[in-house]
Amino acid sequence: MNQLPGAALRLRDPGAEEAFRKIEETLVRARTLTLKFLTDGVKTADGTRTAFKVAGTFALKTGDRVNLSIRTQATEGTETRYVGTGWAISNGTRWQQQHGDRDCEIQPVPAGLVSQFTLTLLRCGAYSAFILMLSNPSLKVLPRIPVEEGQDLRKMLAVSDLKPGPDDREAKTLSYALRSSGAQADFSASGTLRYHPETWMLLGRTLTVKGREGAETTLTERYDDVKIDSEIPDEQFKVPD
Repeated sequence: MNQLPGAALRLRDPGAEEAFRKIEETLVRARTLTLKFLTDGVKTADGTRTAFKVAGTFALKTGDRVNLSIRTQATEGTETRYVGTGWAISNGTRWQQQHGDRDCEIQPVPAGLVSQFTLTLLRCGAYSAFILMLSNPSLKVLPRIPVEEGQDLRKMLAVSDLKPGPDDREAKTLSYALRSSGAQADFSASGTLRYHPETWMLLGRTLTVKGREGAETTLTERYDDVKIDSEIPDEQFKVPD
């Protein structure tokens, strides 16, 4: 993946800064990255509480090759409001996606697709990164945080207040604050990231996002079967005809 430039972060604790840098460096420099994730989410807006569960997988490979899939179920109280699936595939030159009933369209792959997804994964989580990509039919990757050529996503999703947290069994934790700076975005978030202290692999996170007009969403994610630099056949990134 792309070479890692100096991180543009406002950091207060050198131990947490180093850990975050190591995690980002490990993800961005990987030739391939695969994982499975489970997300439990709760969104509160306009007095309505919606709970949702998401199961997903993704595979990333140098050359902007991507294979993503999710299944989502949302409920209000005891009533199921939504059950849907989504997927996205890039072979490095062409990209096709589907989310719910949205029609699939084959489009050119924007440069830096894998790098932008990886940086968003680290800051926002797997489910959020998936939705931010699939929510944009014009493929500028981040619909509410428009990324133009030459802009630095590290600045647009600015991380601050990194602090080490208590150990969680064999895992280490760190907390952080997140603020978007896109012209069409207005949210702040606070999160706790769980990671392996020897491999720097992501293990899970909790992220609470506060949006406009008091809307709040809390996401709790677990990551399983996280692998880097494993062999992934190119056939896995074949765009359907």
